[in-house]
Amino acid sequence: MFVGVLSLIVNVFLVTVTWRLVRNTKDTAQHQLRAYVSVSVESHPDTQSNQPLTAILILKNSGLTPAYVVSVWARMGLRPYPGEDKDFERLSIIYAHGRFIFDPREKYRISPEEDKITLTDQDRTGIVEGGDGLYVWGEITYEDAFKRKWLRKFRLIIAGKHMASGSELRWCEFGNKESQV
Repeated sequence: MFVGVLSLIVNVFLVTVTWRLVRNTKDTAQHQLRAYVSVSVESHPDTQSNQPLTAILILKNSGLTPAYVVSVWARMGLRPYPGEDKDFERLSIIYAHGRFIFDPREKYRISPEEDKITLTDQDRTGIVEGGDGLYVWGEITYEDAFKRKWLRKFRLIIAGKHMASGSELRWCEFGNKESQV
């Protein structure tokens, strides 16, 4: 009887350990094999120019599998600094003629939509003094190989002392995150 009970306990333990190993292996595979879409800046807006501002962003899939049903929008504009989420309205602009598939290690260039912003001296002063910021913000949505939907929000800024040091976009302290939807 003792041997039977001991055998039952050992078998329950082994089944539990095996189940956890299978579950962890599946989770690891999904993390390793999914698409990871990121954003970087290729060309910063020339804030000293009297021409309309432009910027070029690079989207990159750093994952091992394609990102499916990808849609992207991005915008550039002057907003109060520091801004709140309500200051950054969502757009329905989708690049690449609708939704597309984004292969691993592929890069894609986009230029944020803007309202043909040409900075005035007053705008530049507001940015340097920190009352305003020149922002680039947007969203990328996609599905991974496991049919899970992801949302990546991004927000970059030129404001305050950063405007005087080369006018490069830097990542905001808020508004940048990726989440499963």
